[in-house]
Amino acid sequence: MREDVKVDLSDSAYDFMNTVYPKLVELNFISGEIISVEGNANDYLKALLDKQASIDVLLVKTNTGVIGIASRVQWYEPTKPRGFPFNSFTIRMHRATGARTEYEKLTNALSANGKYFYPYYTCQSYITERRTGELVSLAIAKTEDIYRIINLGYSKSMVNSFDNNTFEVVYWDVMQSHKCDIKIWVKNTIK
Repeated sequence: MREDVKVDLSDSAYDFMNTVYPKLVELNFISGEIISVEGNANDYLKALLDKQASIDVLLVKTNTGVIGIASRVQWYEPTKPRGFPFNSFTIRMHRATGARTEYEKLTNALSANGKYFYPYYTCQSYITERRTGELVSLAIAKTEDIYRIINLGYSKSMVNSFDNNTFEVVYWDVMQSHKCDIKIWVKNTIK
């Protein structure tokens, strides 16, 4: 794994655990104990959940069950200030390297009628800087709703100029307009 990817995973897990998760609990968007799975290459089961099922966090609901969550944290980049925060979910559709994408893994899992693990929720957050930044916005939604919006054609395609990876962008307000189960917090606002 490239060193910059390792740093991103480490920073993402740190910011989710220390900034995003506390806000999700404060807002009553989720409750329960969490176990970070993301970037744990030395723990076989955690690495398997992360790489094969796109699960970054396990949410443990005592005496009820365990829920998988996919998490994406994006940080403000002064060289790319346009529109931050973007208030959208981004799902990788194609990698220039040819490696399997989140879209491929989760489409397979979602179409298997519960046969395969997948993150029940997906959370995307926007923070001003790594590890010490301020949370600007976040949303959490059912993963299947995000994929439904993509498959209905209500997302926007984007190609990263630096790596040629392709993403689908699913804006939170589009999900709201389609009556999806989504919870949104934007600094000074809860939608």
